Amino acid sequence: MLSRSHVDRYVVTEVSWVRVAVCYIRVMKRFWLALLSLLGCGYVDTYTPAGIPNFHVFVAPGAPMYRTGYPPDQAAWNELRKLIELPGRHVTKVVLHDDAEGDESPASAFGWTVVKIPLPPEEDKPLTVLERPAKADVDRAVQTILDAHARGEIVVWGCQHDRDRGGLISALVGMRLLGWSKDRAWKYAIDTGLRWELPDLDVYWLTDVP
Repeated sequence: MLSRSHVDRYVVTEVSWVRVAVCYIRVMKRFWLALLSLLGCGYVDTYTPAGIPNFHVFVAPGAPMYRTGYPPDQAAWNELRKLIELPGRHVTKVVLHDDAEGDESPASAFGWTVVKIPLPPEEDKPLTVLERPAKADVDRAVQTILDAHARGEIVVWGCQHDRDRGGLISALVGMRLLGWSKDRAWKYAIDTGLRWELPDLDVYWLTDVP
């Protein structure tokens, strides 16, 4: 039977390893971003006048489709509303981050349908960079976007910065809606900010995308 001292020592060891892992992930993330920047192939975040990160029009036939990062304040939310709303068209927003990363109550207040499907890696949970997204969640996010588009609704989706999770979902929407090849879809995701050095999304792409 383990003594209290053995248990305490085990818990401290486990906590220490978690801290080491978190630090390692953060350091490697900065290293790769710095290296990509030096090589001239790093994506540079874009911002609207009110500060919305990485707002993109997703070009597709039919009702308008958009990608967006999280609006940082009410002024940015109002700008997003002006950018995407059209008279007589309902808006569906598919949210790929969790509540801690961004509060979606402004979207609900606009009367939009908000569908929350949080996917890893989550900014507030560093270790989720090692957690592969669940295929059921990814499929539901893609299908929700396609269904809303088929109904003629305006669809907007994204995560906190709309780079990694948003890039993955956008690539899969392109494959389903526009007939992109897997290579074409991956290039689009990289060109719009997905960081290929994230192991969870790499594994998902290689193993779960036909």
